[in-house]
Amino acid sequence: MRTDGSPIRVRIRALEKLDALIGKHITQERPEVHWEDSGRNFRFDSVEEALDAFHDPHLREHVRESVVEGAFMLQEVEEFRCYSSDISVAWDAVACFDRPLHVRRAEGKWFAAFDGSEPVAAISAPVAICCAALRARGIEVEIDGDGDAAGNVGNAVSDSNSHGTAGQRLIRPGGYAKS
Repeated sequence: MRTDGSPIRVRIRALEKLDALIGKHITQERPEVHWEDSGRNFRFDSVEEALDAFHDPHLREHVRESVVEGAFMLQEVEEFRCYSSDISVAWDAVACFDRPLHVRRAEGKWFAAFDGSEPVAAISAPVAICCAALRARGIEVEIDGDGDAAGNVGNAVSDSNSHGTAGQRLIRPGGYAKS
């Protein structure tokens, strides 16, 4: 919550971003981190492993046809547990609060609210629970997308890494990073 008492407003386009918000702001989860390259779907456990692989002459020979020299990038990926799609994982977020959560289904939507908060409407119980938990911590979430919209969760203004969405860092094999 901001010092003036107004909520932080966040717009997201993917449920993975909602999972990241819960992991960072509610459960303080340490995400699983790995690295992916931009075009060939290779996955590496560390940036060092990725850079070593891309300097390997056998790998470079194998991917030569699909690579324009220097046209690949590595991306750091943070993976949080699936709070927004697995109800048993969503309950871990509820356990971080010392007040009751109220959940109900009406008119094809799920509604969730912690005592003292306005209810949040969403298309699934886990999404409603996640949005209610974030609202209770002063973060209003709007989810854009086909069928993922979380009803009356406020008017978001940005999808910002500063508010806990999954961070990304791109590294070119030449060695410099771009955040």
